[in-house]
Amino acid sequence: MDACGIDAGGTEALPAFDIEAVLAQAGAKRTARERLRALRDGMDAQHASSYDRAIAHRVLTLLDELNASCVYTYISVASEVDTRQIVSELCKAGVPVAVPRVTDAHNLAWHELHALEELVPTHHGLLEPRVSAPLVSLPAVPGASNELDASAAFDVPGARRTAALVPGLTFDRAGFRLGYGGGFYDAFLAQFPDVAIGLCRAIFLAGCLETCGLVEAHDQPVSYVVTETTTLRAYAPARKDG
Repeated sequence: MDACGIDAGGTEALPAFDIEAVLAQAGAKRTARERLRALRDGMDAQHASSYDRAIAHRVLTLLDELNASCVYTYISVASEVDTRQIVSELCKAGVPVAVPRVTDAHNLAWHELHALEELVPTHHGLLEPRVSAPLVSLPAVPGASNELDASAAFDVPGARRTAALVPGLTFDRAGFRLGYGGGFYDAFLAQFPDVAIGLCRAIFLAGCLETCGLVEAHDQPVSYVVTETTTLRAYAPARKDG
């Protein structure tokens, strides 16, 4: 894959608001989600696009460093951090890509994707693969004592990795996220044994969601958080009890 295929663009100053204050004042997940979504939707589209190009460049560089053999990724909609340019570069490079399709209240099926043109709009307001697209199963990590324990292979030089790109309204430095409340990605991350990467514009990167009362027992952290200015190795241990 070629990160140089994406113009990282400028990273002009983001509009000023204090993410910690927003989360502290929200007090509950539902209120926090409403406020964060409104702030994200209100961003200048041109600036957001510039930040997303820089995020894409960093993500592709990280995937290259991880020697990623397959990438599971959400397909961005509305004001989410854009993944389409990432998907396009991966497909051009011949890296296998898996994208999700909602199957029921809390579950996703993952399907092969070879080009963005294969996606179709759904009643969920998403772009998803066709039901007929080949299914992709979740990976197991060679050398791990438990399928959900990727630590055995995490720092092995040259080891090929499987990565997942994960959406969220905010992430913190421990890797925890505030999603949209559907539970899809917490369920997915509880079963995903390898490297999960959260995509987040820098102004939505929080210090610690737990101190704001926004982390629950079922919440699953990611391995890295990538913003337009940094690639952060998260420090929370993966939870396996979902």
